[in-house]
Amino acid sequence: MDLPNSGVAPAWVDFYRSAGHTRELAAALWQWHHRWGAHLVACWDTMLRLVAHRPPEPGEPAFALAGQLLAVATHLEMRQWALATVLPDSTAWSSAAP
Repeated sequence: MDLPNSGVAPAWVDFYRSAGHTRELAAALWQWHHRWGAHLVACWDTMLRLVAHRPPEPGEPAFALAGQLLAVATHLEMRQWALATVLPDSTAWSSAAP
């Protein structure tokens, strides 16, 4: 299911990492939607799945997004620069908590 206004999802969906941080997660989802065309397509207890219609350009936009994703996706064992190099070619993003 594609949620066109997925920034409001944290108000109704529990995500392991958002406990006490639902506003921050909602703000990130809103920003990702408006900036990258990212839509929340799935949410499990410890995992979010997004599809981005406009991946970031290489360089600073990808590096900044990589930092945001790593703040949510604590399971990723990548450095920010490494994630930033693959984001411009990726339309599917996952973030999971351990």
